[in-house]
Amino acid sequence: MAEIKIDEKLCKKCGICIEVCPQKIITLNSSLIVTENCKGCRLCEYHCPDFAIEVITNNKQ
Repeated sequence: MAEIKIDEKLCKKCGICIEVCPQKIITLNSSLIVTENCKGCRLCEYHCPDFAIEVITNNKQ
């Protein structure tokens, strides 16, 4: 499980994160993101052209 943080000041709502999310949990309204279903793949973070997304994983090492 992971947490997704979206910086609303940086986000331009381009929708790339919505398209690349394999779990389809991201919406343009960040308050509706169901982070319990996030697998922590970071595709949204890697593809965001505005660096507005941070994925925080809870992996124990």
